[in-house]
Amino acid sequence: DFSFNDSVTVCDEEGLFLKGRVANIKPCLTKSANWVQVEVKSHAGILAETVMPNPFEFTSRSIRGVLEQIAGYYNQKIEFSSEAELDEVFTNEIGTSFTAKKEEKVWDFMKRICRSRGLLMTDTGDGLFIGRFKPNTEEKLNLIDGECLGLEEIRGEFITVGLARYYEINSQYPSTDTATVQIPFPVPITKRFDSNDYNALDLTATGQRIACTEIGNHFKIYALLSENLRQKSGDFAVVKNSKIKIFKETDFVIKSVERRHPDAALITLTLPCAYTYEIPDELPLC
Repeated sequence: DFSFNDSVTVCDEEGLFLKGRVANIKPCLTKSANWVQVEVKSHAGILAETVMPNPFEFTSRSIRGVLEQIAGYYNQKIEFSSEAELDEVFTNEIGTSFTAKKEEKVWDFMKRICRSRGLLMTDTGDGLFIGRFKPNTEEKLNLIDGECLGLEEIRGEFITVGLARYYEINSQYPSTDTATVQIPFPVPITKRFDSNDYNALDLTATGQRIACTEIGNHFKIYALLSENLRQKSGDFAVVKNSKIKIFKETDFVIKSVERRHPDAALITLTLPCAYTYEIPDELPLC
């Protein structure tokens, strides 16, 4: 007996996985069975569904202050790491720290201002966490051809469409400035990013973060494993498989894990620079 918006708690082997609400209900009656599929959405899912409320402008507020205020509107639990950028008060000539677009979703706005300082916003299942990505390098999942067990399928997506060698970053606040960063991509293409969310006094670091995120979006590996592993986002894997054109041992970081019943897991991997923001010396196949 359940209805929309009922509270749900989901646990896995390591404890709490998700606190949320019933979002979708799909009942089915056949000749042989009567069953109901219930889909659960985390409490933070509401942020991805609603547009930003007024006011659209946050005057002389730190990133921490802006995010706390918005989270408070929706009774969202929010935690922060100790990054100094969270307490930076960034103002432009009219005294506005950050401005949302009228139709911008709350999640997109919060994620945008976090990304402008290289901060990660994560739905923990029990609220939001804002901070730097700290990958787990203690143990690496072995995806070396001939050594790993349980690898059912593996495929790569190394897409250069939309990738550039030069990333030009522009901002007008608190002063007008431009920075260009370069990645080891063999085609002399330039991409330009203009935003007053960027701090003009720190544009080179901003450019490195943008370029590394772009690399991560263009170099991905998908691996289907025949066991329900406990690997999580942020864990490392070492990959070597000539069949997908990775000819030497290369570190990748797990971006997501999709556990499939009964004993399978689909993991998505990308290059670590997408989270460490350190431009690599070389890229696969370049």
